[in-house]
Amino acid sequence: MSNIIKVDSSSPSLPVRQAKLFSAFQIEPFIKGLIFGGRAPLVAADSFKPSHVAMNSHTARAAMGGAMSVPGFITGLLWSAAAFAHGQKSVEQLVDGLPSASEFAIRHACGLLKKGAGINAGSAETVMLAALQAMLELPAPQKKLPSNGKSAAGTVTSKSTAKTDDDDDDDKSTAADSAPKPLSDREISAGIGMLYSNMDNAAADKAYAAALSAEHEQHAKARWLAERLAEREADKMATRTGKIELFQQLAVDLGVKLTAGQLKVLNLAKAA
Repeated sequence: MSNIIKVDSSSPSLPVRQAKLFSAFQIEPFIKGLIFGGRAPLVAADSFKPSHVAMNSHTARAAMGGAMSVPGFITGLLWSAAAFAHGQKSVEQLVDGLPSASEFAIRHACGLLKKGAGINAGSAETVMLAALQAMLELPAPQKKLPSNGKSAAGTVTSKSTAKTDDDDDDDKSTAADSAPKPLSDREISAGIGMLYSNMDNAAADKAYAAALSAEHEQHAKARWLAERLAEREADKMATRTGKIELFQQLAVDLGVKLTAGQLKVLNLAKAA
């Protein structure tokens, strides 16, 4: 491009591409799943803590400041709100280095909470929906005139529906300008296995879904193994030997001392 169009970042704005990604995503069901359908299922009155989210401060910041993934962004926002509610982080710590839309979402969510007072699962859902709704109502970045004084074709305002072929390029430029400091591989891998490098959005969402699928598969396998073990124990107890062993263990538990003769009979019965 011969004339670079600058984006006004003096007020919160929502990049056009980010708005498109969110509009195509089922936000409310995903939030319900995050809060109520996690590793430890909760009800609305249960306390919701940062530990209920498979993230930490580094991965939450990466999810809201790196390559855009809607599931990652929402998960990072949920962790941030919970961390603030439980007094683990201040608002300034949470928004440091984030793009304006991410900062706005966190400030809006924390503005609905009292730091250190905690939060329950039902309130967490309400706060998340309110913060995301407010963020999605932000205007698109307002473009400034190029330095040579020529007008920029297709300028986008807060309520405009006009679009240019350069929208995606401008959005990428905005994200690059406002991205946080690079994180180490160790910090990122401490999260939930999502990739926040140079992947496009489709790849990031696919990786996140694969991580969730792998976790569910591990839980299902562990449950299957436990059930098989229980069945084997039940089969064992159904045999004559199993019944005798159960009888002997019951005698020990009740403090009944079997005589030498009784033990001999039982041993002969097991050997039969």
